[in-house]
Amino acid sequence: MGGQVTLRGTNAILVASLLASACRGAPSADSKEGRLARGQEVYVRYCASCHGESGDGQGKAAYLLFPRPRNFLKSEFKLRSTPAGMLPTDDDLFKTITQGIPGTGMFAFSEVLSDEDRRAVLDYVKVLTPRFKGAPPIADEHLLKIPAPPEPTTRLIAQGKKTYEQFGCGKCHGPEGRGDGPSAPTLVDSSGDSFPAADFTRGIYKSGGRPEDLYRTFLTGMAGTPMPSFQGAFTSDEQAWALVYYNFSLAPGGKPAPIAGDPGPIRAAPARDAAALNDPASPVWSEMKPHRVYLRPLWYRNEYPLWVLVRAARLDNQIAILVEWTDPTGDFAADREQHFADAVALQIALGDELPFIAMGDQTGLCEIWQWRADRQLTLDRGRPALRSDAYPNTATVEYRLPAFDAAKEAGNILAAPGGAERPIHSLSAAGIGTLTAPPVTSQRVQGRGVWKDGTYRVVFSVPVEPTRPREADFRKATIPIAFAVWDGHAGDRNGTKLVSQWLRLVPGLN
Repeated sequence: MGGQVTLRGTNAILVASLLASACRGAPSADSKEGRLARGQEVYVRYCASCHGESGDGQGKAAYLLFPRPRNFLKSEFKLRSTPAGMLPTDDDLFKTITQGIPGTGMFAFSEVLSDEDRRAVLDYVKVLTPRFKGAPPIADEHLLKIPAPPEPTTRLIAQGKKTYEQFGCGKCHGPEGRGDGPSAPTLVDSSGDSFPAADFTRGIYKSGGRPEDLYRTFLTGMAGTPMPSFQGAFTSDEQAWALVYYNFSLAPGGKPAPIAGDPGPIRAAPARDAAALNDPASPVWSEMKPHRVYLRPLWYRNEYPLWVLVRAARLDNQIAILVEWTDPTGDFAADREQHFADAVALQIALGDELPFIAMGDQTGLCEIWQWRADRQLTLDRGRPALRSDAYPNTATVEYRLPAFDAAKEAGNILAAPGGAERPIHSLSAAGIGTLTAPPVTSQRVQGRGVWKDGTYRVVFSVPVEPTRPREADFRKATIPIAFAVWDGHAGDRNGTKLVSQWLRLVPGLN
């Protein structure tokens, strides 16, 4: 996380030669050397933890992601406007970096990087990709020409359904487009890893949410995946558009789901009642306009909330943040085998420059507030959930063993007095594997959560002024903030979760 990239083999030689002039002096930011130096800097901070320092897809965070991060050394790119077997254009790569890949752990970097930085990291990714070395420019005749999409009609959708059946799309994607076709369990990518068939009923498409995006995928395929090109199978443009609109008809409301949340910062509204700010069920919160924050699953799944709704409020020296999201099951207890509790966390960057999203990096410290449903249950009930709660008719036998608390001996803060009864904990991190926590008695963040009618509402409340090192200062004009949600019913725990990209919170105290 941070530091210099360590490259090996031909990539190392190529990068070294391109950066040689940059090392001798300060190159112009507009020069090839200057852009490449900046691209390397951006890649190290925001990309290497997933894609690996050498671009081999084996970064520190790669084990948390499914599908796996792209291995640039294989020169395979899913999203292209070029025929099967060809490299993507710069515009193709720029679009992927900009909007990410919806439904996966590939973030939209338009939210954190300037156009110049995205262009620079694009140049650096091409250096890490062997086939780009010495590759000639892609001729115009090889580029996919996408005609203007027609208006969707009932006749066109019916024609698309026939094409769906004719092309055998249901073998992978299922007869109703749910990603459950008979071949779906056997699908693997070019590395031999399992590759899920898309569920069209969610309305989330890896290529984007426009008709042109899905049209492009049908004609070019997705390199390195089981999704082939159908360019030679279509008999007309109309047939291709018909398949596009039939796929859209399977989604809720007959249209693609949004692939981004609300633009702009989250602004804190002035409040009058401090007690209401600490109550997630207070009607005061409903008077505030929510900000939709888009979520992505780090581990692929079909069912998950697309976003959390965030509201922020300020009163004197207090700042409060309410997070709301849908969850039909409400998992408050981890009292059965393979059951996990629901949770939500806020991550706050302590510096002005945005660090890597996964708990920051060596130069970008983060404060993290996590609420867990099982801790809330312990507080509300006065005791933790027991196995007998889940299995009330099970007979138990008590064995008298020497007193030993493994969690306490390991230094787990939940084992400290009052730790397990506290629903929210404040932690700090400077990269993956660096999570630490102050003593329970030094925790400043307060709050509680409730689940009702399939919806969670959790409120976090803190003084605006930090009380110790590694705590956020809400007297600043803007605060970098991100969100994570764990769905226990889906098996989420630890690094398996739903996450947002960085946003900005405006406390409004200045």
